[in-house]
Amino acid sequence: AARRDEGDAFAAARDKAAALREQLVLQPQRFAEFAQSLSDCPSAKVGGALGQIAPGETTPEFETALDTLSPEELSAPVETRYGVHLIRLDRKIDGEQLPFEAVKERIADYLAERVERRASAQYISQLIGRAHIDGFDLTGSTQPLVQ
Repeated sequence: AARRDEGDAFAAARDKAAALREQLVLQPQRFAEFAQSLSDCPSAKVGGALGQIAPGETTPEFETALDTLSPEELSAPVETRYGVHLIRLDRKIDGEQLPFEAVKERIADYLAERVERRASAQYISQLIGRAHIDGFDLTGSTQPLVQ
């Protein structure tokens, strides 16, 4: 994949994506076929399918373009630091806020795990602070409270 800092190669990739988009507008059913044969993305092996994508899982440019699409719509060429992309949105599932009662157990589990991880990290930091191992420079804490 041509990257933005590759000048002529990036411009050629942008032109190729624009021409490919014109073909896909006329033959949208060929998206997977073209992705398999023309894409440099690892998703090419599965016809360009990226699966379900949540906010924050892609580059900002990709996400902005994705947010503007309606189901079955094809984007204009999208430039990211990884190259030039054509994005087709298969379907969109809007998130919804769940009632507290439905998620309180998961929240409690998450918070308990987080406390346990922090306590373990503090304990390890204290052990490191007391350790004297020749040949290693270990940074730890000698204080009981570690932030």
